[in-house]
Amino acid sequence: MKFYFLVEGRRTEKKLYRAWLGYCFPHLQEVAQAADLTTHSFFILAGMGYPSYLQRIPDALADSARYAADHLFICIDAEERTYDERKQELHTLVDNALRKHQAEGRPYTGQIHIIVADCCIETWLLGHQKLMPRQPNDEALAKFKRFYDVSRDDPERMDRHPGHPRGRADFHLEYLSHVFRHHGKSYSKERPGIATEASYFAALRDRCLSPTPGHRHLASFHVLWSTWAELGGRFDMEAPPLS
Repeated sequence: MKFYFLVEGRRTEKKLYRAWLGYCFPHLQEVAQAADLTTHSFFILAGMGYPSYLQRIPDALADSARYAADHLFICIDAEERTYDERKQELHTLVDNALRKHQAEGRPYTGQIHIIVADCCIETWLLGHQKLMPRQPNDEALAKFKRFYDVSRDDPERMDRHPGHPRGRADFHLEYLSHVFRHHGKSYSKERPGIATEASYFAALRDRCLSPTPGHRHLASFHVLWSTWAELGGRFDMEAPPLS
């Protein structure tokens, strides 16, 4: 089994996907170059953000064909677009690239999986239900919680605060940073910290698989989880309370 990943950014996503793959597919080894892909390995290419990743999708398809990757994952954020809009954009781009490669005699015969985080990977990370304190001491975090309580309501449905100067993805990132700070942790694009830990991943899995009616959230994360489960991915760790 050979996996090829094209992920949104150059920092956070590579670290998180690398960690998550290690938990679900411990028999796979990461390789530094696509040319090094062998049986039971994976390669992660940074998309360098929007719009750079749009230009990298045809290259990822060509690499996947050239080095016989069984599965190509394109993992992108919806950001300021809706989930459906971003997914349609990616499908159109992939279909065009596939036709071009086919016409040039370089068809890709593996499976392509388009994973769209709604709205960004920090939105998924806000899905750790035990991170949010019941009564935040920090006023900034309290304001975030009064606006939208991500421990109760689906983080993927959270808009930005009307008074926030930037977009929805930036609002989610700022919210997450304050949650981490409450626990004496730090979160940045460069250093996602405890978000790479197995127990954190377990908390996101539990949120998207919750059997309680109305509590099954993170639908776009569930697409990733279910896809990996269908491919034989296994992850049985319990999510302990955050200390």
